[in-house]
Amino acid sequence: SHIMPLPLTFTPSKVVVKQEPKTPRRPTILNVEASSGSLDSVEIGREKFSWVIGPSTTVDEFMAQFWEKKPFLVQRSDPTYYANLLSREKIDEMLRNNNIEYTKNLDVTSYREGVRETHNPDGRALPPDVWAFYEEGCSIRMLNPQTYLPGVYEMNVKLQEFFHCMTGS
Repeated sequence: SHIMPLPLTFTPSKVVVKQEPKTPRRPTILNVEASSGSLDSVEIGREKFSWVIGPSTTVDEFMAQFWEKKPFLVQRSDPTYYANLLSREKIDEMLRNNNIEYTKNLDVTSYREGVRETHNPDGRALPPDVWAFYEEGCSIRMLNPQTYLPGVYEMNVKLQEFFHCMTGS
């Protein structure tokens, strides 16, 4: 006796499209107000961007009037508005807790008669030296601060979701 194999039948199931997981709303380093429920990562990025540019304009107004059209200046009377993102205290802590090197991670610059001068000594950037340069009127430029500052890292991640491209600091 010969056994005939059963014919294979294919029944297509509902196609599942992968979606980004909903992120629970919670207080963050950036002090964006949390509410009940959850939002997708793009909406969270939109809220972060709104926090950066607001309240003088909305995200929709910014995109319609300024995005890739003209400069947009945010002036704040509150010097602590971005303190959870970046502050002298956070920079000082970063300098103390990490091996931050001149030229590789940090530049000290000034401009004299319209010409940039770089004042980077060799080696590690120690807080007393960096702040002495700053007090003398030099600019302190950090390269990739998101590597060492969690608030900056978090902001970049959220903005990347909203803008659908890489961001940097």
